[in-house]
Amino acid sequence: MKKIIFTLLIAIACSLLSFAGGVFTDVNETDWFASAVDTVYELKYMNGTGEGAFSPKGTVTVGQGITVAARIFAEAKGEEIAEKDGEWYQMYVDYAIENKIITDKQFDSYTRPALRHEIATLYASAVDAEKLKAINDVDLIVDVQKDAPYYEDLCMLYNAGILVGNDAMGKFVPDSNISRAEFATMTSRIAKEDQRVEKVFSNVMSVGDSHELIFAEMMSKYKNRIANAWLYDNKNDETNVIGNSTKIIQKEAGETKVGAYRDFDALKDG
Repeated sequence: MKKIIFTLLIAIACSLLSFAGGVFTDVNETDWFASAVDTVYELKYMNGTGEGAFSPKGTVTVGQGITVAARIFAEAKGEEIAEKDGEWYQMYVDYAIENKIITDKQFDSYTRPALRHEIATLYASAVDAEKLKAINDVDLIVDVQKDAPYYEDLCMLYNAGILVGNDAMGKFVPDSNISRAEFATMTSRIAKEDQRVEKVFSNVMSVGDSHELIFAEMMSKYKNRIANAWLYDNKNDETNVIGNSTKIIQKEAGETKVGAYRDFDALKDG
């Protein structure tokens, strides 16, 4: 009996050790990002945030993103990154600049939260494109304009199975912050080919379609898309393409103009 109990204890201990070292109290084995956390911790790309926490919902700073991108690049080249005085991330920033992963002054701050498109650009620059074999067929990302400077980088990462978007349509939400869980997932897919995802996106729509305006989730800097479409129901003023004053939702397509709106019935009782 003692032998059986001892064997069970050993099995449980091994199970804990194989799961991110058993050190992160806020990462459960059933979490969608658990295997990714396990991978990046094992490969020493990411650590916890202290006191046994990984903080999966926390944000990733620009400096942290550059650090991991530089580590991935250096590992592929078989190089060591020389330590330097200054901020902890300075050695990685200098290495990234020297190897043209980033340019000097590309970022206004290394301590602010990184945006999702910024991390994608970092990885697209840090990884040899020949190692990103295409397993998907993506040439449209519904919430990113094709003339965005990072559009081609995103398509490459989507096609390689590194990125799969936030919903069935594959929306990327480029101007939002990236969480540590999302960052770990991207990193693990960069590091291990068997973690990349084949996906066919459903009901793909172009940002040029009027119905895409209805599903917009956030305000974009591009003038022909607005957020919270349900709040805009006046399509009378066709000169307002950003919706700031007259609540117009509009997309110009060639010489035609399309407005999208929704009528609401007034509540009389209940």
